[in-house]
Amino acid sequence: MSPGSVVTAEHLPSLVASPLPDARLVLVEGRVEVQDGAQAEGIEVTSRLEVFRTAGREPTDDDLDEQAAALSVAVDALGG
Repeated sequence: MSPGSVVTAEHLPSLVASPLPDARLVLVEGRVEVQDGAQAEGIEVTSRLEVFRTAGREPTDDDLDEQAAALSVAVDALGG
């Protein structure tokens, strides 16, 4: 797995704060990117809505760290 494909706590604030209407965290060619769900290309890792469902509307840094760790495990399992 390349270093850019690991989901980190830095990816999640970008997802949560994204101005995109249906923001998704997507794995594309070994990189993790925030894309609009309607036009996302790649493997969806999570959505802003799912982050809110799991960690609440105002997730703490610890919440985001926990989610990032869980998402990284899921990406690893895919062979990210």
